[in-house]
Amino acid sequence: MNRPAATPSQRPAKPPLFIVFLGALVGLGPLTVDAYLPALPTMASTFDTRIEIVNYTVSLYLIGFGVGQFFGGSLSDQIGRKAVALVGLGIYVVASAWIVQADSIATVLAMRIVQALGGGFATVVSLAAIRDMYAPSEAGEKFAAVMMIMLLAPLLAPVGGAALLVISWRAIFVALALYGILLIAWYGLAIPETRVGPRQPISFTSTFRQCYEVLNRQIDERRIPARYAFAMALGAAVLMVFLANASYVYIEYFGFSASLFPYFFGASALALMIANLTSMKLLRRIDPRRLFRTGCAVQWLAIATLYVLTLLDRMTIIVFMPLIMLGIGSIGIINPAGNAVYMGYFKRLSGSAASVFTTALFVLGSGLGALTSVFFDGSLVPMTTLMFAAATVSNVLARQAARAPLPERD
Repeated sequence: MNRPAATPSQRPAKPPLFIVFLGALVGLGPLTVDAYLPALPTMASTFDTRIEIVNYTVSLYLIGFGVGQFFGGSLSDQIGRKAVALVGLGIYVVASAWIVQADSIATVLAMRIVQALGGGFATVVSLAAIRDMYAPSEAGEKFAAVMMIMLLAPLLAPVGGAALLVISWRAIFVALALYGILLIAWYGLAIPETRVGPRQPISFTSTFRQCYEVLNRQIDERRIPARYAFAMALGAAVLMVFLANASYVYIEYFGFSASLFPYFFGASALALMIANLTSMKLLRRIDPRRLFRTGCAVQWLAIATLYVLTLLDRMTIIVFMPLIMLGIGSIGIINPAGNAVYMGYFKRLSGSAASVFTTALFVLGSGLGALTSVFFDGSLVPMTTLMFAAATVSNVLARQAARAPLPERD
Protein backbone atom coordinates (compact mmCIF):
# COMPACT_ATOMS: atom_id res chain seq x y z
CA MET A 1 0.00 0.00 0.00
CA ASN A 2 1.14 3.54 -0.65
CA ARG A 3 1.26 5.95 2.24
CA PRO A 4 -1.38 8.69 2.60
CA ALA A 5 -0.27 12.25 2.17
CA ALA A 6 1.13 13.94 5.23
CA THR A 7 -1.17 16.27 7.09
CA PRO A 8 0.27 19.63 8.17
CA SER A 9 1.02 18.23 11.64
CA GLN A 10 2.84 15.22 10.15
CA ARG A 11 4.99 17.20 7.74
CA PRO A 12 8.66 17.59 8.75
CA ALA A 13 9.86 21.00 9.85
CA LYS A 14 11.10 23.00 6.89
CA PRO A 15 14.88 23.46 7.03
CA PRO A 16 16.51 26.84 6.34
CA LEU A 17 16.82 27.65 2.62
CA PHE A 18 14.64 24.65 1.69
CA ILE A 19 13.18 26.33 -1.40
CA VAL A 20 16.61 27.66 -2.38
CA PHE A 21 18.02 24.13 -2.22
CA LEU A 22 15.19 22.71 -4.34
CA GLY A 23 15.80 25.47 -6.91
CA ALA A 24 19.51 24.61 -6.98
CA LEU A 25 18.69 20.92 -7.35
CA VAL A 26 16.21 21.45 -10.20
CA GLY A 27 18.74 23.84 -11.78
CA LEU A 28 21.06 20.87 -12.33
CA GLY A 29 19.09 20.01 -15.49
CA PRO A 30 19.28 23.33 -17.37
CA LEU A 31 22.79 23.97 -16.04
CA THR A 32 24.04 20.71 -17.54
CA VAL A 33 22.53 21.56 -20.92
CA ASP A 34 23.10 25.30 -21.15
CA ALA A 35 26.64 25.57 -19.78
CA TYR A 36 28.22 23.77 -22.70
CA LEU A 37 26.06 25.09 -25.56
CA PRO A 38 28.72 27.68 -26.55
CA ALA A 39 31.25 24.82 -26.70
CA LEU A 40 29.42 22.66 -29.26
CA PRO A 41 31.37 23.96 -32.30
CA THR A 42 34.66 23.57 -30.39
CA MET A 43 33.77 20.00 -29.39
CA ALA A 44 32.95 19.17 -33.02
CA SER A 45 36.40 20.44 -33.99
CA THR A 46 38.11 18.50 -31.17
CA PHE A 47 36.57 15.19 -32.23
CA ASP A 48 36.70 15.98 -35.96
CA THR A 49 32.98 15.43 -36.45
CA ARG A 50 29.97 17.34 -37.77
CA ILE A 51 28.12 19.81 -35.56
CA GLU A 52 24.89 17.82 -36.06
CA ILE A 53 26.52 14.82 -34.36
CA VAL A 54 27.60 16.91 -31.37
CA ASN A 55 24.06 18.35 -31.18
CA TYR A 56 22.86 14.83 -30.37
CA THR A 57 24.58 15.20 -26.98
CA VAL A 58 21.78 17.64 -26.13
CA SER A 59 18.93 15.40 -27.31
CA LEU A 60 20.43 12.26 -25.74
CA TYR A 61 20.81 14.07 -22.45
CA LEU A 62 17.16 15.09 -22.51
CA ILE A 63 16.06 11.52 -23.28
CA GLY A 64 18.22 10.07 -20.50
CA PHE A 65 17.03 12.77 -18.12
CA GLY A 66 13.43 11.81 -18.84
CA VAL A 67 14.12 8.12 -18.22
CA GLY A 68 15.89 8.94 -14.96
CA GLN A 69 12.98 11.07 -13.84
CA PHE A 70 10.46 8.36 -14.73
CA PHE A 71 12.05 5.81 -12.42
CA GLY A 72 13.38 8.27 -9.84
CA GLY A 73 10.06 9.84 -8.92
CA SER A 74 8.23 6.53 -8.53
CA LEU A 75 11.09 4.96 -6.56
CA SER A 76 11.07 7.97 -4.25
CA ASP A 77 7.45 7.09 -3.38
CA GLN A 78 8.79 3.71 -2.24
CA ILE A 79 12.07 4.43 -0.43
CA GLY A 80 12.12 8.19 0.08
CA ARG A 81 13.21 11.31 -1.77
CA LYS A 82 16.64 11.66 -0.19
CA ALA A 83 18.05 8.21 -0.96
CA VAL A 84 17.00 8.41 -4.61
CA ALA A 85 18.42 11.90 -5.06
CA LEU A 86 21.78 11.11 -3.44
CA VAL A 87 22.28 8.01 -5.60
CA GLY A 88 21.40 10.03 -8.69
CA LEU A 89 23.82 12.81 -7.80
CA GLY A 90 26.59 10.27 -7.28
CA ILE A 91 26.00 8.81 -10.76
CA TYR A 92 25.93 12.32 -12.22
CA VAL A 93 29.31 13.26 -10.70
CA VAL A 94 31.02 10.07 -11.94
CA ALA A 95 29.69 10.52 -15.49
CA SER A 96 30.70 14.20 -15.57
CA ALA A 97 34.25 13.28 -14.55
CA TRP A 98 34.35 10.58 -17.25
CA ILE A 99 33.41 13.09 -19.94
CA VAL A 100 36.34 15.28 -18.87
CA GLN A 101 38.82 12.62 -20.02
CA ALA A 102 36.81 11.40 -23.07
CA ASP A 103 38.88 10.80 -26.21
CA SER A 104 36.01 10.25 -28.68
CA ILE A 105 32.57 11.65 -29.40
CA ALA A 106 31.16 8.15 -28.83
CA THR A 107 32.35 8.25 -25.22
CA VAL A 108 30.81 11.69 -24.72
CA LEU A 109 27.48 10.50 -26.16
CA ALA A 110 27.44 7.42 -23.90
CA MET A 111 28.40 9.33 -20.76
CA ARG A 112 25.86 12.06 -21.46
CA ILE A 113 23.17 9.38 -21.21
CA VAL A 114 24.58 8.12 -17.88
CA GLN A 115 24.98 11.68 -16.62
CA ALA A 116 21.37 12.37 -17.58
CA LEU A 117 20.04 9.27 -15.81
CA GLY A 118 21.70 10.37 -12.57
CA GLY A 119 20.53 13.95 -12.98
CA GLY A 120 16.97 12.79 -13.63
CA PHE A 121 16.96 10.63 -10.49
CA ALA A 122 18.11 13.60 -8.44
CA THR A 123 15.98 16.45 -9.73
CA VAL A 124 12.59 14.74 -10.01
CA VAL A 125 12.22 14.59 -6.23
CA SER A 126 11.88 18.39 -6.06
CA LEU A 127 8.25 18.50 -7.21
CA ALA A 128 7.35 15.66 -4.88
CA ALA A 129 9.17 17.32 -1.96
CA ILE A 130 7.10 20.49 -2.44
CA ARG A 131 3.91 18.42 -2.42
CA ASP A 132 5.17 16.63 0.71
CA MET A 133 5.73 19.89 2.58
CA TYR A 134 2.96 22.19 1.32
CA ALA A 135 -0.79 22.03 0.79
CA PRO A 136 -2.12 22.56 -2.77
CA SER A 137 -3.21 26.11 -1.89
CA GLU A 138 0.43 26.98 -1.12
CA ALA A 139 2.16 24.77 -3.66
CA GLY A 140 1.66 26.92 -6.75
CA GLU A 141 3.58 29.84 -5.29
CA LYS A 142 6.34 27.47 -4.11
CA PHE A 143 6.60 25.87 -7.56
CA ALA A 144 7.04 29.35 -9.02
CA ALA A 145 9.67 30.23 -6.41
CA VAL A 146 11.68 27.07 -7.10
CA MET A 147 11.49 27.68 -10.83
CA MET A 148 12.55 31.29 -10.27
CA ILE A 149 15.73 30.15 -8.50
CA MET A 150 16.31 27.36 -11.01
CA LEU A 151 16.21 29.87 -13.86
CA LEU A 152 19.43 31.41 -12.68
CA ALA A 153 21.01 28.35 -14.32
CA PRO A 154 20.06 29.09 -17.95
CA LEU A 155 20.72 32.79 -17.33
CA LEU A 156 24.22 32.31 -15.93
CA ALA A 157 25.28 28.95 -17.36
CA PRO A 158 26.08 30.10 -20.93
CA VAL A 159 28.11 33.02 -19.53
CA GLY A 160 30.03 30.69 -17.25
CA GLY A 161 30.40 28.14 -20.03
CA ALA A 162 31.78 30.75 -22.42
CA ALA A 163 34.28 31.86 -19.76
CA LEU A 164 35.42 28.29 -19.06
CA LEU A 165 35.64 27.64 -22.80
CA VAL A 166 38.66 29.98 -22.82
CA ILE A 167 40.42 27.25 -20.79
CA SER A 168 38.87 24.23 -22.50
CA TRP A 169 35.46 22.71 -23.11
CA ARG A 170 36.53 20.01 -20.62
CA ALA A 171 36.68 22.64 -17.87
CA ILE A 172 32.91 23.03 -18.20
CA PHE A 173 32.37 19.41 -17.18
CA VAL A 174 34.82 19.75 -14.30
CA ALA A 175 32.62 22.58 -13.02
CA LEU A 176 29.49 20.44 -13.43
CA ALA A 177 31.06 17.61 -11.41
CA LEU A 178 31.93 20.06 -8.62
CA TYR A 179 28.36 21.40 -8.62
CA GLY A 180 27.07 17.84 -8.19
CA ILE A 181 29.42 17.31 -5.24
CA LEU A 182 28.15 20.54 -3.65
CA LEU A 183 24.54 19.33 -3.94
CA ILE A 184 25.44 15.96 -2.38
CA ALA A 185 26.97 17.72 0.63
CA TRP A 186 24.05 20.15 1.00
CA TYR A 187 21.38 17.44 0.77
CA GLY A 188 23.26 14.99 2.97
CA LEU A 189 24.00 17.45 5.77
CA ALA A 190 21.17 19.99 5.80
CA ILE A 191 17.99 18.64 4.17
CA PRO A 192 15.75 16.04 5.89
CA GLU A 193 13.67 13.34 4.29
CA THR A 194 10.30 14.87 3.36
CA ARG A 195 8.40 11.67 2.64
CA VAL A 196 6.45 10.58 5.71
CA GLY A 197 5.97 6.88 6.40
CA PRO A 198 7.97 3.64 6.35
CA ARG A 199 10.10 2.59 3.42
CA GLN A 200 8.73 -0.02 1.05
CA PRO A 201 10.65 -2.70 -0.87
CA ILE A 202 11.96 -1.45 -4.21
CA SER A 203 9.68 -2.70 -6.97
CA PHE A 204 10.03 -1.70 -10.61
CA THR A 205 6.70 -3.38 -11.30
CA SER A 206 5.11 -1.00 -8.80
CA THR A 207 6.85 1.88 -10.57
CA PHE A 208 4.90 1.21 -13.76
CA ARG A 209 1.69 0.54 -11.83
CA GLN A 210 2.01 3.82 -9.92
CA CYS A 211 2.57 5.83 -13.12
CA TYR A 212 -0.37 4.10 -14.78
CA GLU A 213 -2.52 5.08 -11.82
CA VAL A 214 -1.45 8.70 -12.28
CA LEU A 215 -2.25 8.64 -16.01
CA ASN A 216 -5.58 6.92 -15.40
CA ARG A 217 -6.74 9.24 -12.59
CA GLN A 218 -10.14 10.68 -13.55
CA ILE A 219 -11.86 13.87 -12.51
CA ASP A 220 -15.51 14.09 -13.55
CA GLU A 221 -14.98 10.89 -15.56
CA ARG A 222 -12.18 12.47 -17.62
CA ARG A 223 -8.41 11.99 -17.39
CA ILE A 224 -7.85 15.59 -16.41
CA PRO A 225 -4.47 15.16 -14.63
CA ALA A 226 -3.01 13.51 -17.74
CA ARG A 227 -4.20 16.47 -19.83
CA TYR A 228 -2.44 18.86 -17.47
CA ALA A 229 0.75 16.79 -17.57
CA PHE A 230 0.93 16.61 -21.36
CA ALA A 231 -0.17 20.21 -21.91
CA MET A 232 2.67 21.39 -19.64
CA ALA A 233 5.11 18.95 -21.21
CA LEU A 234 4.35 20.11 -24.76
CA GLY A 235 4.49 23.76 -23.72
CA ALA A 236 7.93 23.16 -22.21
CA ALA A 237 8.92 21.16 -25.32
CA VAL A 238 8.90 24.49 -27.16
CA LEU A 239 11.86 25.45 -24.99
CA MET A 240 13.53 22.05 -25.45
CA VAL A 241 13.36 22.32 -29.23
CA PHE A 242 14.90 25.77 -29.03
CA LEU A 243 17.64 24.50 -26.70
CA ALA A 244 18.66 21.86 -29.21
CA ASN A 245 19.02 24.54 -31.89
CA ALA A 246 20.00 27.69 -29.99
CA SER A 247 23.71 27.44 -30.74
CA TYR A 248 23.05 27.09 -34.47
CA VAL A 249 20.38 29.82 -34.51
CA TYR A 250 22.49 32.54 -32.95
CA ILE A 251 26.01 31.57 -33.99
CA GLU A 252 25.51 30.06 -37.43
CA TYR A 253 22.17 31.38 -38.77
CA PHE A 254 22.28 34.94 -37.42
CA GLY A 255 26.09 35.04 -37.41
CA PHE A 256 26.87 36.18 -33.87
CA SER A 257 30.08 35.18 -32.09
CA ALA A 258 30.20 32.53 -29.35
CA SER A 259 31.06 35.28 -26.85
CA LEU A 260 27.75 37.08 -27.61
CA PHE A 261 25.68 33.88 -27.56
CA PRO A 262 25.09 33.92 -23.76
CA TYR A 263 23.49 37.36 -23.93
CA PHE A 264 21.02 36.46 -26.67
CA PHE A 265 20.26 33.13 -25.03
CA GLY A 266 20.04 34.72 -21.59
CA ALA A 267 17.33 37.10 -22.79
CA SER A 268 14.89 34.20 -23.04
CA ALA A 269 15.86 32.97 -19.58
CA LEU A 270 15.30 36.49 -18.25
CA ALA A 271 11.82 36.53 -19.81
CA LEU A 272 11.11 33.21 -18.10
CA MET A 273 12.27 34.62 -14.75
CA ILE A 274 10.04 37.67 -15.09
CA ALA A 275 7.06 35.46 -15.90
CA ASN A 276 7.79 33.28 -12.86
CA LEU A 277 7.98 36.32 -10.62
CA THR A 278 4.63 37.39 -12.04
CA SER A 279 3.21 33.92 -11.34
CA MET A 280 4.27 34.09 -7.70
CA LYS A 281 2.12 37.21 -7.27
CA LEU A 282 -0.83 36.24 -9.45
CA LEU A 283 -1.29 32.76 -7.99
CA ARG A 284 -2.15 34.37 -4.63
CA ARG A 285 -5.33 35.89 -6.03
CA ILE A 286 -6.21 34.36 -9.43
CA ASP A 287 -7.57 30.88 -10.17
CA PRO A 288 -4.60 28.79 -11.38
CA ARG A 289 -6.78 27.22 -14.08
CA ARG A 290 -7.35 30.64 -15.63
CA LEU A 291 -3.63 31.47 -15.51
CA PHE A 292 -2.77 28.10 -17.03
CA ARG A 293 -5.16 28.53 -19.94
CA THR A 294 -4.03 32.12 -20.55
CA GLY A 295 -0.34 31.18 -20.51
CA CYS A 296 -0.89 28.45 -23.10
CA ALA A 297 -2.84 30.84 -25.34
CA VAL A 298 -0.10 33.50 -25.17
CA GLN A 299 2.55 30.93 -26.03
CA TRP A 300 0.57 29.66 -29.01
CA LEU A 301 0.11 33.19 -30.37
CA ALA A 302 3.84 33.98 -30.11
CA ILE A 303 4.99 30.70 -31.66
CA ALA A 304 2.35 30.80 -34.40
CA THR A 305 3.58 34.28 -35.40
CA LEU A 306 7.17 33.03 -35.37
CA TYR A 307 6.20 30.08 -37.56
CA VAL A 308 4.32 32.15 -40.14
CA LEU A 309 7.11 34.73 -40.45
CA THR A 310 9.64 31.94 -40.90
CA LEU A 311 7.59 30.39 -43.69
CA LEU A 312 7.32 33.81 -45.35
CA ASP A 313 11.11 34.27 -45.01
CA ARG A 314 10.59 37.50 -43.08
CA MET A 315 12.69 36.54 -40.06
CA THR A 316 15.26 38.96 -38.63
CA ILE A 317 16.90 39.02 -35.21
CA ILE A 318 14.81 42.08 -34.28
CA VAL A 319 11.61 40.09 -34.91
CA PHE A 320 12.92 36.76 -33.64
CA MET A 321 14.04 37.92 -30.19
CA PRO A 322 10.75 39.31 -28.79
CA LEU A 323 8.73 36.40 -30.18
CA ILE A 324 11.02 33.71 -28.78
CA MET A 325 11.19 35.55 -25.45
CA LEU A 326 7.38 35.65 -25.28
CA GLY A 327 6.99 32.02 -26.38
CA ILE A 328 9.51 30.74 -23.84
CA GLY A 329 8.66 33.25 -21.13
CA SER A 330 5.03 32.11 -21.09
CA ILE A 331 6.22 28.78 -19.65
CA GLY A 332 6.80 30.75 -16.45
CA ILE A 333 3.02 31.20 -16.25
CA ILE A 334 2.04 27.78 -17.60
CA ASN A 335 4.07 25.47 -15.37
CA PRO A 336 3.57 26.99 -11.89
CA ALA A 337 -0.18 27.35 -12.47
CA GLY A 338 -0.46 23.92 -14.11
CA ASN A 339 1.54 22.15 -11.42
CA ALA A 340 -0.48 23.81 -8.66
CA VAL A 341 -3.54 22.00 -10.02
CA TYR A 342 -1.91 18.83 -11.38
CA MET A 343 0.13 17.92 -8.27
CA GLY A 344 -2.83 18.86 -6.08
CA TYR A 345 -4.84 15.95 -7.50
CA PHE A 346 -2.43 13.51 -5.84
CA LYS A 347 -2.54 13.24 -2.06
CA ARG A 348 -0.22 10.26 -2.49
CA LEU A 349 1.98 9.17 -5.38
CA SER A 350 3.34 12.70 -5.70
CA GLY A 351 6.68 11.27 -6.81
CA SER A 352 4.98 9.20 -9.50
CA ALA A 353 2.96 12.25 -10.60
CA ALA A 354 6.23 14.19 -10.93
CA SER A 355 7.68 11.26 -12.91
CA VAL A 356 4.85 11.27 -15.41
CA PHE A 357 5.05 15.01 -16.05
CA THR A 358 8.82 15.32 -16.22
CA THR A 359 9.26 12.17 -18.30
CA ALA A 360 6.70 13.42 -20.80
CA LEU A 361 8.45 16.79 -20.85
CA PHE A 362 11.93 15.47 -21.57
CA VAL A 363 10.95 12.63 -23.90
CA LEU A 364 8.69 14.87 -26.01
CA GLY A 365 11.15 17.76 -25.89
CA SER A 366 14.18 15.66 -26.77
CA GLY A 367 12.30 13.74 -29.44
CA LEU A 368 11.15 16.91 -31.16
CA GLY A 369 14.61 18.41 -30.74
CA ALA A 370 16.16 15.37 -32.42
CA LEU A 371 13.69 15.69 -35.30
CA THR A 372 15.03 19.15 -36.06
CA SER A 373 18.42 17.53 -36.69
CA VAL A 374 16.82 14.89 -38.92
CA PHE A 375 15.05 17.52 -41.04
CA PHE A 376 17.84 20.10 -40.79
CA ASP A 377 18.05 22.15 -44.01
CA GLY A 378 19.94 25.26 -42.93
CA SER A 379 16.76 27.27 -42.29
CA LEU A 380 14.61 27.85 -39.21
CA VAL A 381 11.60 26.08 -40.71
CA PRO A 382 12.12 22.62 -39.09
CA MET A 383 12.57 24.19 -35.66
CA THR A 384 9.59 26.56 -35.82
CA THR A 385 7.34 23.89 -37.38
CA LEU A 386 7.88 21.53 -34.46
CA MET A 387 7.54 24.33 -31.92
CA PHE A 388 4.24 25.37 -33.50
CA ALA A 389 2.93 21.77 -33.45
CA ALA A 390 3.83 21.39 -29.76
CA ALA A 391 2.25 24.72 -28.77
CA THR A 392 -0.93 23.95 -30.70
CA VAL A 393 -1.55 20.56 -29.05
CA SER A 394 -0.64 22.04 -25.66
CA ASN A 395 -3.21 24.79 -26.10
CA VAL A 396 -5.97 22.31 -27.01
CA LEU A 397 -5.24 20.11 -23.99
CA ALA A 398 -5.08 23.13 -21.68
CA ARG A 399 -8.52 24.32 -22.70
CA GLN A 400 -9.95 20.87 -22.00
CA ALA A 401 -8.18 20.45 -18.65
CA ALA A 402 -8.94 23.90 -17.24
CA ARG A 403 -12.70 23.23 -17.28
CA ALA A 404 -12.38 20.61 -14.50
CA PRO A 405 -12.77 21.44 -10.79
CA LEU A 406 -9.79 22.28 -8.59
CA PRO A 407 -8.33 19.57 -6.33
CA GLU A 408 -9.75 19.20 -2.86
CA ARG A 409 -7.85 20.80 0.00
CA ASP A 410 -5.63 18.54 2.14
